[in-house]
Amino acid sequence: SVTNGGSNEVVRSGEVEEEVDAAAAATTPPLPPSLEILKAKLDAAKMTARWDRLTGDQHAIIEQLIDLHGDGPLVKSAIAQYRPGAPAVFAQAWLAGWMSLVPAGTGLRVVSTPCPESGHSGTTDHCTQCASERLEGGAAR
Repeated sequence: SVTNGGSNEVVRSGEVEEEVDAAAAATTPPLPPSLEILKAKLDAAKMTARWDRLTGDQHAIIEQLIDLHGDGPLVKSAIAQYRPGAPAVFAQAWLAGWMSLVPAGTGLRVVSTPCPESGHSGTTDHCTQCASERLEGGAAR
């Protein structure tokens, strides 16, 4: 039990925390519409977290990520980041994972095959040793 200020009223600590959370929520500006939509989709996927501690800069970053990836990949990423023993408490927990997502259509770069000739350090597309050997052999005449 905790005493409430100077009054004689006794309140439980959980009630004090709820009052503090309610006060914080009342002073927090509302989320932009795109973040409200994302939050609703995450809530529907049972990925609930607090969004009231996000800064204005974080709002802007998440809005850019929504524009870049869409809501679906962000929800999938949050689900993939879920840890049963330590679920996300704040939406910031998903931010690093969202920022590391690769935009759709940006595949991985193709790596050229190494030159199969012994001692050569180039690739099959461009090997300076093979080019040099061709010049020595008169292939470039």
